[in-house]
Amino acid sequence: MSSFFVIICHRPGFRRFGVEHPRKSVVPETAYSEDQWKTLKDDAVFTVHPASADDLAQLAPEQRINALSLILEKYGKELANKDGSLSPAKLEKAAGFSPTDDEIAQLWSDRKGG
Repeated sequence: MSSFFVIICHRPGFRRFGVEHPRKSVVPETAYSEDQWKTLKDDAVFTVHPASADDLAQLAPEQRINALSLILEKYGKELANKDGSLSPAKLEKAAGFSPTDDEIAQLWSDRKGG
């Protein structure tokens, strides 16, 4: 479903699409539209490449939640069990990394509004 990309910004703090980019970030493909990804890849300020398993393992907790939230927003219905609850296995497959129980609880709480 989703894949992740490493964005290296050769001018940290440079803004593109309303985002101040750090030196390096790992983001899901759902973070930007197809046209926006093309713009980033064509811009000499950025280097963009697919994220490796090592890149995903190094995500900070905030980055993991943000990535999982974006994936859930885009693929919500596809990640649900028959009873409407979130399927951790489906979320893991979509994310490419295993969400913790706390991350799943936070996503579920955020989705229910509290």
